[in-house]
Amino acid sequence: TEQIRREERLRLFAAAVEGAAEGFYIVGLDGRILYVNSAVRMISGNEPSWYIGRQITELHQNPAQARGVIMPAIMRAGAWAGEVPGRTKDGRPLTLWLTASLVRDDAGRPIAMVGITKDLTGQRRIDEERIRAQKLESIGVLAGGIAHDFNNLLTIILGNLDLARLFVGASPDAAEALDHASEAALRAGDLTRQLITFSKGGQPVKRVGSIVHTVRETVAFAAAGSGVSCSYELPEDLPAVEFDESQMRQVFHNLVQN
Repeated sequence: TEQIRREERLRLFAAAVEGAAEGFYIVGLDGRILYVNSAVRMISGNEPSWYIGRQITELHQNPAQARGVIMPAIMRAGAWAGEVPGRTKDGRPLTLWLTASLVRDDAGRPIAMVGITKDLTGQRRIDEERIRAQKLESIGVLAGGIAHDFNNLLTIILGNLDLARLFVGASPDAAEALDHASEAALRAGDLTRQLITFSKGGQPVKRVGSIVHTVRETVAFAAAGSGVSCSYELPEDLPAVEFDESQMRQVFHNLVQN
C-alpha cells in the first residue's frame, strides 16, 4: 500500500512538473543538468533532450557569473533568485527570472539543485512600451502648455504691431518692417498649432485646397533678407491636395533654409 501511494505521489509530481508553464531544471552538484521539463521548449525552442548532460553554466550568457556568484550562493545560502540573460535556439536574447534552491537528503546533505525559470522578455517589452508611451504623453502635455502660453504672447505682439501702424504715419519702410514682423508672428503661430497638434496625439489638421499660395508665401518668407531671389515654375492646372497647412509650411521652409 505504501509503495502504491509513493508511486501515485511520484506520478502527481511528474504531471505537475511537466504541465508547468515555467521551465523546471534539476541540476547535479557538479553543475550538469539531470532533468528539464517540457516548458523549456516553449521558452528557448530547444528540445528537453538537448539539455541533459550539459553544464548549467552553458545556458547563461555570462558563465563567470553563474560559476562565481549564482552557484556558490545556492550552495552557501540554500537559494538564489534574480534575473539572468539567456538565448533562444535561433539566437534571440531572453530575459529570464530564475529561482533556484538546494535539495538535501533526509540527513541534510546536499544532493542536487533545482531551478525554475520564467520568461520575462514579453513582459519587459510591454513595460518598455508603456514607459515610452507615458513619456510621450508627458511631453505632449508639456508641449501643449508651452504652445498655449506662446500663443498668448504672440497675440499680444500682433496687437502691438497693429497699434504701431497707427503711429508710423506714411513711412513705407516702417510699414514694410511692421508687415514683415506681423508675418513672422503669424508663422510662429503656425508653429504653436503644430505643438498643439502634437500634444493631441500628432494627428494633422488637414484641409483640401491649392498648395500654390502656401509654397509662394513660405518660400518668399524663408528667403527674405538672405539676398537670394526665387523663381517659381508652378503648373496652372496643379490639382488641389489634402494637407496640413502649418506642417507643409514647415516642410517648404526647411527645404529653402537648407
